[in-house]
Amino acid sequence: MGAQDRVTIRPDFPGHVWLFGPQIPVREEFPKSRKMSGKIGRHGSRAALTERGMGKRVALVLAGCGVFDGSEVHEASAALVHLSRGGAQVRIFAPNIEQMHVVDHFRGSPTEEKRNVLVESARLARGNIEDLAELKVGEFDAVIFPGGFGVAKNLCSWPIGLFPDAETASAIVELGCKHICKDVTESHVDATNKIVTTCAFMCKAPLHEIFDGVGTMVAEVLKLTKTGK
Repeated sequence: MGAQDRVTIRPDFPGHVWLFGPQIPVREEFPKSRKMSGKIGRHGSRAALTERGMGKRVALVLAGCGVFDGSEVHEASAALVHLSRGGAQVRIFAPNIEQMHVVDHFRGSPTEEKRNVLVESARLARGNIEDLAELKVGEFDAVIFPGGFGVAKNLCSWPIGLFPDAETASAIVELGCKHICKDVTESHVDATNKIVTTCAFMCKAPLHEIFDGVGTMVAEVLKLTKTGK
């Protein structure tokens, strides 16, 4: 899959926006009826996996835990590893809402369970996570969205049926964007709109190549925040 040249994500965000995986518009707000009370994290609402130092401030937004109904585990982990290596100050967020549905990852089929996106995302964040509603856009230089079907199911207002993998290219064009093919180890930089994308598991490739591709995306993100361009 190639990268798109623009995407609508929280139009009030004053900094830079980067994401990878399925390129989709993200909800700007979440229904109050689906929210759960309470906070997650051993260190309170400000909890995060944060590197010490003066690195760039990056928000990582998760959509659950697991490729079929949440964030893709390897993509999220790769992003965190490369952000740590780049010296970024990272805080992790997820919406405090019920998942669209729950998928049995062993059988590959939906179940009757009900799960909360924030609670499930806390697994990936080792408990250090915040409600997405508490994200203050002025406190960050960039935001990263790892891929996974949960991004489409839990963060997106676009009908799921309109977004099969086989029609990704045409779907991107329908959004008014360009479809650009890149190797799995590469990323695409849209310097004008300040978006960096990489295909990750949209390509059938060895895990280490996907890991490297996520690394190029993170490196380009941090490079753009340093230049301010």
